[in-house]
Amino acid sequence: METSGQVDASKASRRMMNLMKMNSLIQLPVPAILCLLMTVSTAQSAADVNEYLSMCDASAAFAFDEQHFIVANDEDNTLRIFRVDRREPVQSFDLSGFLGIRHDGKSPEADLEGAAKLGDYYFFISSHGRDAKGRLRENRHCFFAVQVDKRENDFVIRPVGRVYKHLLDDLIMVEELKKVGLPDFYQPHVPKHEQLEPKHLGVNIEGLSASADGKSLLIGFRNPIPQGKAILIALNNPMSVVLEGLAPSFSSPLFLDLNGLGIRSIDYLSWLDRYLIIAGARDGSEKSRLFYWSGVAEGVQELGHQVLLKSWNPETFSAFPERSRIQLYSDDGTRLLENAAGEKCECKKLPEPERKRFRGLWFSLE
Repeated sequence: METSGQVDASKASRRMMNLMKMNSLIQLPVPAILCLLMTVSTAQSAADVNEYLSMCDASAAFAFDEQHFIVANDEDNTLRIFRVDRREPVQSFDLSGFLGIRHDGKSPEADLEGAAKLGDYYFFISSHGRDAKGRLRENRHCFFAVQVDKRENDFVIRPVGRVYKHLLDDLIMVEELKKVGLPDFYQPHVPKHEQLEPKHLGVNIEGLSASADGKSLLIGFRNPIPQGKAILIALNNPMSVVLEGLAPSFSSPLFLDLNGLGIRSIDYLSWLDRYLIIAGARDGSEKSRLFYWSGVAEGVQELGHQVLLKSWNPETFSAFPERSRIQLYSDDGTRLLENAAGEKCECKKLPEPERKRFRGLWFSLE
């Protein structure tokens, strides 16, 4: 006689087989690319690249003035403030306690992936995905806000309200997302399923942006990509969710044609009156690509001039409106650097924090 756990696992396996068949049909073929497409005002040089120390995987970032940006790293739970022209962080703030991270030796990171400013608050969202082995990880279900105060030469990051842990449970109840199979990519009743890891058939949220009118937050999915289109959905009451504990209210989702790619980062560029999206393959098999988005489902435009970015794969960016520029930040976790013994080692595996680094590349967008 089958136990309830065996029945759940059996049903999950059958669903996975169906999803894999469906996924092979709905994924749009995307040709391999040799360069990142983007519009720039001038040719880029080494002078446009900055290196920043103490971390490798810049996963979410936001500029809060013309000289400083705040950045999250998906390998720890620390927010770091950098001055754009200095390598070392100005200040660092470990949010593990506020986030309620369980340090049990199993994925003790929140996997922070998106950042956005709305009003006086900076919001952050984690991936809401499983780990690489397909195991559910409560630590990765975080949506929260902080305030940044500047006091003379120091900064203070103050968490506000509460950490909301049930955003994905609410999202799978949205009728339009049910129709495209989002609940099957989550399956919270199945503790472990290898096919549900984020780079295969599991949920992965990476994009967060304030809407153009400043009233809501846009949440972007890197995975799933139903029928080859990226999911973008507005959360209409983010402040009420974290400050008052109210249930989330969503608008109808949009499905953007990003040539079969998902959303890695998104932000509204006020000086251009449009959004910039970094799009990437769900499994990291292709270089990221840049798109403009007008704000309506059909208003997507891939940036058209070519710049060759050798060994560079941007994951997130900060917008600096007064400069009319952005700074793209690299996903440098697997970049080979030297350890203290002079041996080549992946950046994220370096035991010495002072040797870890990520890159920022300046671009002026037209």
